[in-house]
Order: sequence, then structure tokens, then C-alpha cells
Amino acid sequence: MNHKNTKLTLVSKIMHILSFLSIIGILAMMTLNFFIKGHLHGDFEIGFNIKSKQVYIFSTLISIILISTILSNILSKLDSKRHKQHY
Repeated sequence: MNHKNTKLTLVSKIMHILSFLSIIGILAMMTLNFFIKGHLHGDFEIGFNIKSKQVYIFSTLISIILISTILSNILSKLDSKRHKQHY
């Protein structure tokens, strides 16, 4: 029982690390592709531009965040149920 509990916490920690690294990757992509355009007429643009190859990376990182968050939530619920049954 204790062995399964350590496996669940290890997988949960790995999911948290993957989410964190994916968020850092998304922020890095947004920072590197950030632009500000200002004109004398009063037109002003601010944003970030993602090129075609970067769309796949961006989408993959977002899906990694979603999957790891869902999996981490499921693991924490399993762990809490296991603690309730044990005590």
C-alpha cells in the first residue's frame, strides 16, 4: 500500500514539473515573439506573433499542461480516497 502511495506522489510530482516547464516554454515563446508597433497617427499595436512551426509547439505545450493538470487532479483524489479508507 505504501509502495503505491509513493508511486502516486512521484507521478504527481512529475506532472507538476512538466506543467511548470510547459508554462515556462509558453512564456518564453510569447516573450521572444513579442512586438510593439506605434505610429505617429495614433495607431498602436501590441502582441505576439507565432509562426507556423511554433503553433505545433505552442499547442503541444498547452495540451501537456491540460493533461498533466487533469492527471494530477485525479491522482490527488485517489490519494485522498486512499487516506480516508486507511484511517
